[in-house]
Amino acid sequence: MGYETDKADQKRQDLEAIIAGSLRESGIDDPALLADRVVQRFADVTAPYREPQRFEFMRLSPGGVGGGSTTKPGNVVLNLGKLVRAIASGILTVAGAVAAPWLLVIGALVTWDALWSCLNLKLTEDHACVVWALWKNRDDNDTFLKSDTLDAVNRERAAFGKQPLSAMEVDRALSDLSRMGCIEQTASDPQRWWLREWVRITYG
Repeated sequence: MGYETDKADQKRQDLEAIIAGSLRESGIDDPALLADRVVQRFADVTAPYREPQRFEFMRLSPGGVGGGSTTKPGNVVLNLGKLVRAIASGILTVAGAVAAPWLLVIGALVTWDALWSCLNLKLTEDHACVVWALWKNRDDNDTFLKSDTLDAVNRERAAFGKQPLSAMEVDRALSDLSRMGCIEQTASDPQRWWLREWVRITYG
């Protein structure tokens, strides 16, 4: 029967709806258009595959033995690193001279939480700004020194005319991101955060 592209199309629409909803709450103009662009950069959706019905005939059997059909689940790959790189390079932008680029990350985090961690967290611009700062300033191993996080976040915020976050606000955002599996303490160095780039989720 082949790939069930209608299910993949529906899954993409579901992702766009989640992202558009979060962008709408951020006051972004035309959230539906931006959601479509974010999904293109952030999510890779593979359609489920339904194997055709199969029949077999066995000798010394009173009749044929039918096989039925099976469906291999589709996959959604969420790639946070790919999205942030696209935003940083200017491929994805938010309208407005001082609009913060990390606003586009909010929808990605909401989607990550909804499909992967299922914690149902209230994700805000604070979370997105922390992710943005960590990714912008990470090393070649996708890690970042924990003690530098507050300064890095507030440098990014100052560049776009935003008020600084307190140490408590940044720590709260880091705790949520860690629970979601977006970041985790580096195994070889507990003083650094490791930034997880992508996750794969199956669906039927």
